[in-house]
Amino acid sequence: MTEQIGPENAFQLLSRLIALAVAAVEAEGGTALTFGGDSLLAAFGAPVAVEDASLRACRAALTILQALHAETDALEARFGARPEFRIGISGGMVVVGKIGFGAGMDVNIIGQPVNTAARLQEHAQPGQILISGAIFEQVEGEVAYTDLGRLELKGLSGPSRVYALKGSIDAPGRFSRRIRRGLVDMVGREAQLNVLQDLTRNAKPGWHVTRIEGPPGIGKSRLLHDFRHLMEDEYQFLQGHCRAGSQALYQPIADILLAACRVTQTDGTDTVLAALRRVLGDGIAYEPLLHVMSPSADASPFSDNDTGLA
Repeated sequence: MTEQIGPENAFQLLSRLIALAVAAVEAEGGTALTFGGDSLLAAFGAPVAVEDASLRACRAALTILQALHAETDALEARFGARPEFRIGISGGMVVVGKIGFGAGMDVNIIGQPVNTAARLQEHAQPGQILISGAIFEQVEGEVAYTDLGRLELKGLSGPSRVYALKGSIDAPGRFSRRIRRGLVDMVGREAQLNVLQDLTRNAKPGWHVTRIEGPPGIGKSRLLHDFRHLMEDEYQFLQGHCRAGSQALYQPIADILLAACRVTQTDGTDTVLAALRRVLGDGIAYEPLLHVMSPSADASPFSDNDTGLA
């Protein structure tokens, strides 16, 4: 490309492309680590811990392609070239730290997932995102994909399962995404289900709050899922969720109000305000609620594994 458009134009074009990629990575809580020629190595989950690292990496990759698509014509008009990204994503155990001596050393990341991501990137077609089997296990049910089968990747022993990432599937919470993958029968929670049923049936008119407490992974979301399934013929259920990484205040309450009014955040301020007045009546100051009900109020929603994107 440098020979085609000249070193100065190549530098400016690459600077713009890297800026697009870094913006997408940082918007999802990732860290841009190293640059080499026309490539970028980014990580999710290390050195900064984030929830749903694998899904964040996938969303960042999709955003990179979308951002480039929006600017391709302008870049071609300015530089005389139509650039395209090729992206590889893998995940697993890595070592993160400064390599070498001196205060000026940058943080780097080393491990087989980095090598795998680089090989996937080399194997990808222009405009394509390839993800490893390790990443697919983390995001299955949350993304649209094509199974490319087992491919021979340079430098790796034996064939590797590879998937082409096509898009993301909107789901309001992690448990909703697990439902897509299928659930096994829950056992040992009959007592808790009975308590929830009794509290609901004996509740008097007005506002009531029931607190369900337990360590991560013990089954709080699953308990509510089964409770709702048992009671949905008797009651209307409205759900709200906190989003990992969100800065929006009172997001669950906003979700419930929007659902009760049968509108969404993207319907516009006037539509949402009219729906609130129709359902809840006048005499309420609705304007303060509009901030948490607008799309811009919620930061991008989104593991245990550190994830590398190359």
